[in-house]
Amino acid sequence: SYIEDLSGFEISGGLARSFGQDRLLWQVAAEQHIYESIIIGAEWHDHTTSADLWKVGPTESSFTAFFTGFDYLDYFTAKGFSAYITTKPWFIQVSVGYHWNRFSSLPLNTRYSMFGGKSVVRDNPKIDEGKVQNFSGVLNINPRGRWFGIALQLKASFLTEIGDNRAFERSEYRFNRHIAHSKMILKLDRGTAIEWRGLAYAVTSSENTIPSQFLAN
Repeated sequence: SYIEDLSGFEISGGLARSFGQDRLLWQVAAEQHIYESIIIGAEWHDHTTSADLWKVGPTESSFTAFFTGFDYLDYFTAKGFSAYITTKPWFIQVSVGYHWNRFSSLPLNTRYSMFGGKSVVRDNPKIDEGKVQNFSGVLNINPRGRWFGIALQLKASFLTEIGDNRAFERSEYRFNRHIAHSKMILKLDRGTAIEWRGLAYAVTSSENTIPSQFLAN
């Protein structure tokens, strides 16, 4: 849902019922334009998530899980808060934010698929539970998917999360994480295209306190 103006803020969010977990999942965000192209916001959530979204998107994984019984992602529960400032998504978008989360393991609640007898949905591995604080910086290049001419599309994003610092007193794990993602689409004709995707992932910790769910396995 989306509310365009509530006391000067734009409000968006979602509410879902998880039958397997027998509880409500939710997320809500409030944003305000402070200049023509700069937005400040805050977001609260208590929902199911995955640390593997840099490998594959949730839509693709959901389709394969529902129709073939195979799920690419490992899931856990995240409850927390974020505050951020970002620019509008023009050709270049820059964002910085602060994040606090409490992560909990999530047992597998269902193996249902359209072809249930062949389902190979894996158990969610037990994660390193606890609280994590960090700052993030994101650079998105061509976030709207602009085409260069009629045949070429190039997109890239760079994410840095900085949490390896004793200043984060409430954090039980101190680590830094870096993700680079690029995508190219080259149309050969109306029905044929070449797609190329590049990924780079790194995680470091001076105290060797990297939660298992964020290792690049």
